[in-house]
Amino acid sequence: MSVNRNIIPLLICLSGSLSLIFVQFYARRFYFDNEIVKLFLGSAPNLIVGFWFPFSILLRPKIFTSGHGTAGKFFNLYCAATLLLLIGFEIIRPFEGAQTFDYFDILASLLGVGAAFLLYHLWLKKKLIFPASN
Repeated sequence: MSVNRNIIPLLICLSGSLSLIFVQFYARRFYFDNEIVKLFLGSAPNLIVGFWFPFSILLRPKIFTSGHGTAGKFFNLYCAATLLLLIGFEIIRPFEGAQTFDYFDILASLLGVGAAFLLYHLWLKKKLIFPASN
């Protein structure tokens, strides 16, 4: 019995979503005694979203009929779009309650997207199975 490795992006997205919920609604409310922890948890949502969101383009790798090349291009585009959106949200601050500009949030966004980019290109790309092009 073989494990379908195309499920890896789904697992990354699900764990990222659950981590984001945990940080937003639990950890940030109860663990603000230590300044270093407070600094990390303040930017953690950007790090988490920057990491898991680009993998959402790969939830159905079978849609990429051209194989790894097309998926890699879309993944790179999704990484860039994720980074631009996170930085844009940090600068424009369109939501109530998110009215403070923080350079650490931008740094966390860069680190998250960078980690996603590296994970995909150094490891995950070799694991996914794409259909052959016609």
